[in-house]
Parts: sequence; C-alpha cells; structure tokens
Amino acid sequence: IYYDLTTPQKRIWHTQQIYPNSPIYIIGGKVHIFGSINVDLLIRAICMLINQHDSFGIRIEDNECGIKQYFIHPNQEILPYYDFSFDSNSANRLQDQIDKFYNISLPKEGGTLFDVFVYKISAVDFGYVFKLHHVISDGWSAQLISHYVKRYYESISNDQVILNERNMQYKEFIDGENRYLYSSKYYMDKIYWEKQLSKLPVSPKKFPEILTSNRKTHYLSKEFSCRIKEFARKNNFSLETLFIAAFFLSKMHTIGETNIIIGVPYMNRYGHNERSIIGDFSVVLPFYFTADKDESVLIFLNRIRAELIRCMKHGRFPLNDFFRLTDDNGNFSNLFDVSINYYHTHMADKISDAIAKTTEIFSGEQFFPLHIIIRDWDGSEGIQVDYDY
Repeated sequence: IYYDLTTPQKRIWHTQQIYPNSPIYIIGGKVHIFGSINVDLLIRAICMLINQHDSFGIRIEDNECGIKQYFIHPNQEILPYYDFSFDSNSANRLQDQIDKFYNISLPKEGGTLFDVFVYKISAVDFGYVFKLHHVISDGWSAQLISHYVKRYYESISNDQVILNERNMQYKEFIDGENRYLYSSKYYMDKIYWEKQLSKLPVSPKKFPEILTSNRKTHYLSKEFSCRIKEFARKNNFSLETLFIAAFFLSKMHTIGETNIIIGVPYMNRYGHNERSIIGDFSVVLPFYFTADKDESVLIFLNRIRAELIRCMKHGRFPLNDFFRLTDDNGNFSNLFDVSINYYHTHMADKISDAIAKTTEIFSGEQFFPLHIIIRDWDGSEGIQVDYDY
C-alpha cells in the first residue's frame, strides 16, 4: 500500500531536493551509559524498538503517481557492535567511528532510513549511536526512543514478554491527517493563516547556497536558570515565550526593528496517542509580531504568549501548500532568517541501575543564518543555549 507523504514529511523531502548531499535532514544522537549493562540485551531492546514501531519500516519511492511512501517490517535481529575497551585510546576510537558513521549518507529512495550501532569503551562505559532521516523522525521521537529502549531493556532483563504490545503507529497519523484535510478545522485554520500571511511586511528571503554553520554554546548557571524559571512560573509564561521576547527586545533596542518575523518549530502532536508515536510530526511556523516600544515588559510578554498560543492552535495547517517556493528566477525563498527552538525534553536518564546521558550530534549545517536552540533538559544543571550561525 502506498501513502502520500504527510505535511511534515513533504517539508523535509522538499529540503532534500534543494540540498541533496547535505546532512541537514539527519537527526543524530549518542546515548552514553555509565555503568555495567548486558550488551546482548541492549541490542535486543533496540531491535525490539525497530520492529515494533512502523516508522523504521518507511521506504520512499518516486513513481508515476509522485513521491509516495510504503511500509515494510524490518525484522531487525542484529546490530553492529564495536568493543573499543582494549584500546588505550578508546574514547578517540569511538569518536572516529562516529565520524565515519555520519559520513555515510542515508538513501533517498527505497532504502533503510536509519542506522544505529552499539559500543563499549570500558567495563562501565557503553552506549549506542543513531542517525535517523528526518522524514521518519523528529526531536520528540528522539526522546521517545530513549524511553522505549530503556523500557524494553528492563522488560527483557526481568523476563517480561511485551512482544505483542500495541503501539500507536505512524500510519494512524497519516489517516488522521487525511481526515483533517476534509474537516471544518482545516478551513478554520486556513482562514487564520490567510489573515496572518496577508499582514507580512517582509519580502521572502532566499535560501542560502552554502549551509555550513558553526555552533556556540552558552550554559546559564543553575542559579540563574532557576530564577528565570521562577519568574516564568509566577507570571504563567513558558520559557519559549521568555526567550522569544528577549530576542524581539534585542532587535527592537539595537536596530529599531518593530515588525519581526521568526520561525518557531512546533511539535504538532495532539493528545497522548500522537505523543507516543515515533515519526515526523514537527513543523516550523512563521511567527509575526509587532512590538511597541512604549508598553511594559509584562504586557509585551502577555501579547507574545497570546499570539504564540493562537499560532500553534492552527499549527496543523499545511503551510507548505501556501507558500510560493520559488521566485521568477527559480531561487528558493523563505519568509524568515531566524529560528528559535525550545526543547523541554525528558530523556531517559537511567537504564536499569546505569546512568544514561543523551547528546545530540550537530550536523554542522543549517538553513537559517541564525538558529537559536534553548535546551531545558531534565536533570541538567542549567539551561543550555546554542547559537547556530
């Protein structure tokens, strides 16, 4: 059975056609495990993850009907395993393997859209490294993967049989999106976006020809992070609202810009069921705001919060179909050149009695001239802010 790509998948697929040799569409991470674990059970747990969630079986095909996807059952039974524990430079050997791993691209059509390996660098240092094509995964899915692997490993260790567990699948999101496209909610969202996009005073911006980027990371102290969170809690603001407001204020007071548009990545998952599915749901919403130099900070924050809520309420609408993607010269264009992404992530921090730590692997490339990532990961000492430029 062939299925159309979903709205989030179309965005990723279109991106890859613009930049076919770029790693920008890859989601990568390393889960390092501090403590003694059973490698065989870890491999079985990851294979169970792959076999029980249908996104790992997605294949893409360009046929006479256009770009379609279909699903196979991976029947995953083994994984690559590298034991560097006998090498005096085991950490460097692991990094060399990760670099090699990420230099091998994933196929665009017909092939497996993920890869993973398991490693050991000492008697108490293990882990696994994964790369996923964005068309089968998103940031929320990376969180889910860490929890499913933990759960499957612990279940296997305790001889609990969960092979017949019923998991929500990506095909169910496909069916739900098809129903949405013919619903009254779709037409309400369309009216909202027609009105919003008609306000835009900015001209489209060309996508860059070169995507190479750098990252600077700043760690806010635990004390300062707690003060920010307490201010947000008392005033009923999200940290996302606060950081977007801080960026808008800096633009307003440094260069006098009051009409500002940024990209806001949005999880696009509604309800518990969708939040349990591994797959690509995320979208980037254009968020337009007019600042007023004379209003108080609290009024300013409240207006941003209200506009963000309205914007995300209509976030499922397929904006891909709304934008003219090329100008008269065939140059690809976009509406904004800054994206602000907030991660409040609950990664699994233990597997049995061992400590687990998840680290994102930066691809070194990006679309926008500036991408600001705020990471408020549970268990971290403070808020981490990445500036990709």
